[in-house]
Amino acid sequence: MGLAARAALLAFAIGAFASFQEPTKEEWEANVGKLVSIHDTDGDGFVTVEEMSATLEKTTKDVSPESLSLMAAQQLKLMDADKDGVVNSNEASAYLGSMIPGGKHYAKAVKEGRRQVKAAAADAEAKGENAADRSINSEL
Repeated sequence: MGLAARAALLAFAIGAFASFQEPTKEEWEANVGKLVSIHDTDGDGFVTVEEMSATLEKTTKDVSPESLSLMAAQQLKLMDADKDGVVNSNEASAYLGSMIPGGKHYAKAVKEGRRQVKAAAADAEAKGENAADRSINSEL
């Protein structure tokens, strides 16, 4: 799965910010399952810090492996409801579901998403790259 497909899947899984349409239960489960399988490199149904770190290293530029490992550990800690050190599809679904419209973490997720878009655009501009569409940034 290419980077663009992974990004699109992640956007869907964290609340379909672009459309603000709540997915059906079947769509939700299928997409969370795909998201988990991206990181579950050994196919055992669980995502470990090491697996998530390895996936992030393949898809993220300009971030040290140590920082990616820390980010993975922090994210998995938030999602690991039973505190067994790994995340399964049910835990991922429950956590990510709290960030869809009406979920208890939705407002915080939208605010953080907007912050990340602004930061990425500013970073791209500072590097002289094509920044994100200015009309989007002005609305944020």
